[in-house]
Amino acid sequence: MSKKNTSRKTIYYDGDCAMCTAFASKISSAKRSDQFILKNIAADELPKDVTLVNAQKEIYVTTASGTLVKGIDGIIEILKTFGFFGKFAGVVLSIPGIHFIAKKGYAFVAKYRYIFFRKKM
Repeated sequence: MSKKNTSRKTIYYDGDCAMCTAFASKISSAKRSDQFILKNIAADELPKDVTLVNAQKEIYVTTASGTLVKGIDGIIEILKTFGFFGKFAGVVLSIPGIHFIAKKGYAFVAKYRYIFFRKKM
């Protein structure tokens, strides 16, 4: 990874999922988009030790320090980049109990996302 990319978070999203692609599009058009590298799991190289099957189950995010997080923890990592309210949401979602519920909610949506939001063709 080059020095230029070490201060950015890399988001690995499912480019076949309409919801995931819309999420990635929102991030790429956000004011802080320069803090992210977006990678479509169907077209780009995945992080070491992450299989395509696993990447299709939940979002993966590599932090600026190189730590790999996934699922709701990946979403929390993304939120932390977006000012006070993003950081606040990240803190709230990290509270035990709330984190447990958010993790289960994320897993449910991730599992059924093609039913709720359709698969891109």
